[in-house]
Amino acid sequence: MKIWVDKEGKPKKAVVQKSDAEIFNQPATEAAMQWIFTPAMMKNGPVSVWVSIPFRFKLQGK
Repeated sequence: MKIWVDKEGKPKKAVVQKSDAEIFNQPATEAAMQWIFTPAMMKNGPVSVWVSIPFRFKLQGK
């Protein structure tokens, strides 16, 4: 996932960069939008940035 994080550390947009199975795209996007980040800092102040985070799903059988 590629996530746009604002100056307050809140995700504003999440984009799937690469996917092995489309069925996981929506759950990964929804999960990414719930995270809270520590804002990036530049010149003594918070800034908005894109961050890339891998999501790995594992299916378990009985």
